[in-house]
Amino acid sequence: LSGLGVYARESPPYASIVMIELYSRSGKYFVKVFYRKGLSVDISVMPQLLTIPECMSSCPLDDFARLMTPVLLTEDQFQHECDTCTDCNAKHQISTTHGLAAAVAVLGWALVVAFVCVVWSYSRRRRARRRRTRKQLGNDLLTRMDEEELSDTLSN
Repeated sequence: LSGLGVYARESPPYASIVMIELYSRSGKYFVKVFYRKGLSVDISVMPQLLTIPECMSSCPLDDFARLMTPVLLTEDQFQHECDTCTDCNAKHQISTTHGLAAAVAVLGWALVVAFVCVVWSYSRRRRARRRRTRKQLGNDLLTRMDEEELSDTLSN
């Protein structure tokens, strides 16, 4: 937006778009620039047509190219920018390596936590099963003892 000379001194919100459309009329080419600010839930909201300074809303392509020349890189400038960053790939590889190491560490901790949870849950269920079994055995024993006492009482 600043390069087009239409910057409104406020940062564009997330998901804003700038569209540059190329038209042909009577063998001549024209450019129209549209801007939509942020995400719009309402699909009927149309992008705003921007008027580039020193141009009409429908700017001839030659004029547009002339106006954009100061903000565009020449091929030599582009190549220079690419060549000055000789260690960019190394920095990218280092950051990728660190990111991969962090991801492996997080995954390792997640596996350890999952394993501990599974063991804890298993041991808890096993203890509960033992308690139920002991309780059932105790009830069965008491029932047999009651039956024996009852039969002893009846036989006396």
